[in-house]
Amino acid sequence: MKENMFDTIAAVSTPVGEGGISVIRISGSSAFEITENIFFKDKVGSKNIAFSEIPSHTIHFGYIINECKLIDEALVSVFKNPNSYTAKM
Repeated sequence: MKENMFDTIAAVSTPVGEGGISVIRISGSSAFEITENIFFKDKVGSKNIAFSEIPSHTIHFGYIINECKLIDEALVSVFKNPNSYTAKM
């Protein structure tokens, strides 16, 4: 089945193996919505960021939280179309 080039996808962008940092890329029309559901500015998950409202080409520190459980610290880099690699394809 041919994939739709507008689907929202997530993919690990770092090589397999041990490392201190892993990069996960989320791209597509639901990328901001998905990220807003798991990324928070505080460890208790009460302050999230509206990524659709912040400037492109910015980086934000926060926490990945799932069902009130702290998963990890994270940096989120925001690149909005048409000024992103995906949008130029």
